[in-house]
Amino acid sequence: MAILPLFHSKRPGDEKSPQDAQDEVEEVDELPHLVFGYPKLAGRMRQMPETAIFRQFNELNLRILLYLQAELCRLERQLLTQEKADSTGEGLKPKYAKNYKPLSESHQHADSKQLDLVLKIKAKLKGYNEALYQASRLPQSEKPDTFDLRDLQHFLNHKTGGSNCLRGDDCFIWGTVEESDIICPDLIGLRPRIREDAFSHWVAEHAVGIITKWVSCFQKPKKIGEATYYDSTVLKFTFWMNSILASLLPVASIIVLIYLDSVPARIGAIAVFNVLISVCLTIFTDAKRTDVFAVTAAYVYSVWDCGQRACAEY
Repeated sequence: MAILPLFHSKRPGDEKSPQDAQDEVEEVDELPHLVFGYPKLAGRMRQMPETAIFRQFNELNLRILLYLQAELCRLERQLLTQEKADSTGEGLKPKYAKNYKPLSESHQHADSKQLDLVLKIKAKLKGYNEALYQASRLPQSEKPDTFDLRDLQHFLNHKTGGSNCLRGDDCFIWGTVEESDIICPDLIGLRPRIREDAFSHWVAEHAVGIITKWVSCFQKPKKIGEATYYDSTVLKFTFWMNSILASLLPVASIIVLIYLDSVPARIGAIAVFNVLISVCLTIFTDAKRTDVFAVTAAYVYSVWDCGQRACAEY
C-alpha cells in the first residue's frame, strides 16, 4: 500500500474517466433520506459494517504519549526537588515524607507546593496511562480487507454516494477508484471479515472475481458498490475444498506406494507427500507449528504402515 501524499493538486470527483461513465448503471439509492457527505457515508457503514474503516493515527497517538511523558518527567523532577526542600524545612514540612495526613492538610497552612505537585502528577498520570493503554491496544486491530476498501471507494465515487463529494483534508483517507492504492497506511476495520485461514482470506480478497464467473452463489450487485459476496459463501467453498483435499491426500499417497517396488522410492514418495501435507496445513488451515509437526509425524507412521500392508496384499 502506498503512503497518502500530503498535498494534491485536485480533489476526487473533479474528473470522471470514460470507463467510469461506461460502467455506470442504474443503481438504487438505499439511503435517500440521508444527505451526501458524512451522513450518507455513515449510513453506508451502518448498512455494510465491513466498510467501517478508520485511521488509527499512530503517529499522533505516539506524539501525545511523548508529550505526556515529557510533562511527567518535568513534574517528577520538580517533586523530587520539593521533597528534598521540605525534608529540611520548618514546621510540619519534614513530616510530609513520613505521614500523608500533614501533607494532605498542607493547604490549610498556605504551604501546599508539594501537595499541588502530587495532585497535578495524579491527573497527568491518569491521562498518560489511558493513552498508553489505548496505544497498546490499537496495533492489535486488524487491517481492513482490500475488497471492502475497494467497495468503499466505489461507493464514494458513484453518484449514489455523492460522486466523491468530500472536500476536507480527510477525503483521501480511503483512496479513490482511480488511485486505489494511495491510501493511509494505518487504516483499521471496526468489523473485519472472518479469516479462518490464509487460503480463505486469499480467496475472499483476490479470487472473488474469478470465482464469480463459475459459482452462481456470487452475484453481481444491483445496488451500491462493487460485486458483493458473503463470508459464509467463501467459507463454505474453502471448507469443501479443504475437506476434499484432506480426504484425497492420504489415499493418493497409499496408491502411489503400492506401485513403487523399491524401499528408497517409497521413502522418497512419503517425503514428498509429507512436505505436501505440511504445506497444505499451513495454507488451508490455521494450524500452529506444534500441530503441523504432530500431524506430519502421525502421517508418516500411518501411511508407511498402511502402504506396507497394501503392498503385501497387492
